[in-house]
Amino acid sequence: MSVQFIDIETEYEKNKQVQRKQVRKFMDWINQQPHLPKITGKEKYVILLILPRYVEFQALTFLHSCYYDEDAAKKTADVFFTVKTSNPNVFRMRDPHKLPTTEGLDVTVMSMLPKKTPKGYTILYIKLIDPDPRHLNMATQVKIFDMTCMLHLHQTGITEGYVAMLDMQEVALRHLFRLSPSALKALLYYISEGIPGRIMEFHFVNTIPFIINKVLTLIKPLLSKKIYDIIHVHSTVEDSAEFIPIDCLPEDYGGSAEAISVIHEKSKQKLLQNEAFFEWEDTQVVDESLRPKKKSYWFSWG
Repeated sequence: MSVQFIDIETEYEKNKQVQRKQVRKFMDWINQQPHLPKITGKEKYVILLILPRYVEFQALTFLHSCYYDEDAAKKTADVFFTVKTSNPNVFRMRDPHKLPTTEGLDVTVMSMLPKKTPKGYTILYIKLIDPDPRHLNMATQVKIFDMTCMLHLHQTGITEGYVAMLDMQEVALRHLFRLSPSALKALLYYISEGIPGRIMEFHFVNTIPFIINKVLTLIKPLLSKKIYDIIHVHSTVEDSAEFIPIDCLPEDYGGSAEAISVIHEKSKQKLLQNEAFFEWEDTQVVDESLRPKKKSYWFSWG
């Protein structure tokens, strides 16, 4: 077990636009909603594994992701918990040592790269490393995506924003037939409305026009305009250098980061060593029977 979380005082130093009393007020709002999980810092998993002030950081992430707009942050928090509860095969049962998650860890590499972009954005690097379509499970890969993002956020703290680079080199038409509509819908709505981070750019690199056009056709109806408008398509990695300098990338591309194989193994081990964190996340569920009569954001979408 490896539980090494951020220091909340450091996060307040980094984010001077917000005061502790605003975060505590937001925590109180979440805890007053009858259907949402309580983030009091008193749950047994928090007592055993995570400092109580960690849940204060969780509230801070919702506010920061919405540029400290409290009403927007309330919606984000509700969507965050509701989408995960409503899609347990995608977002819950996150033990990295159990199937199918453990097998999915060897299908793709998903990792935050050490160098940030010139704008200060953290780079999420994604690449298919097992090209056999039979091994691609969409729900499992969405789960690993979120596990990677949430663990990184809670271990390294808030970042100015995120950019995602998806290397499409190994993606073929056969992979598109492996995409689950329900998992895809859940992922894209989560990215659009519920993820507690500022998503700044998506970059598809090494694209083939026929394949990427199929992908964009699939996802456009399921994405908010604000997210669809930040998607960039590049035929080569070099074409994306205006946004993500080559030096930020793995050495396989001529960058200064470690080789893809090394990055993959380190990311995999980090997930495997933090099962306690994912076990705790699995306890944060919505009780729809207690929700006020107004429909949830998830059920009123799409």
